[in-house]
Amino acid sequence: MTHIDQIVGGIYRISTMPKDSPVGFNQFLIDDEQPALIHTGMAPMYADVCKAIGRVLDPSRLAYIILLHFEGDECGGMDVHHWDSMMLWEEKTSSLFPADLFIQPGDQPPVIHENISSAMCELYRHAGIFAHEDPVRRVVDRVERMKPEWVHAMHGGTLTGKIFPSFTRALRDQPFAYRGELLGRTLATEQAFA
Repeated sequence: MTHIDQIVGGIYRISTMPKDSPVGFNQFLIDDEQPALIHTGMAPMYADVCKAIGRVLDPSRLAYIILLHFEGDECGGMDVHHWDSMMLWEEKTSSLFPADLFIQPGDQPPVIHENISSAMCELYRHAGIFAHEDPVRRVVDRVERMKPEWVHAMHGGTLTGKIFPSFTRALRDQPFAYRGELLGRTLATEQAFA
């Protein structure tokens, strides 16, 4: 089921929680003079995402489609796939769109007010998203200096400026890098080297 919720200043979260998925998938609609969609979602989600956009504006008015990296959940609706990543900053609301950084497991509400940063780190460890912690921590330092009021996570709810420091602190203090598991399973090669 796909939901659309207004978060702040013309920014809407379009959220889908697929059955049996450990995370929800978000797209963000910016309703402005030149409307933009951040992420398209996976190809099977196309009709539901388009319908959600239509609750706010005519989808044909979209001036921009912004892809923060090229994986099926970010741009499958455009039938593209490539590994890369970037972030987007929206000045009017001091909003950061961080791609897969600040992920949260499960079906989260549109805006997060509680500290679930340990669950974020655990999900990263088990999913194998990050190979090393140091490069991520350098990015977190840079993002933190920007002082975002809103952090619109690709997976999970939007973080407020008030809860955001809990998530950056967790990425500094807790392990979150790959630990010889993929999606929670220990790999045979890791066992052989242990």
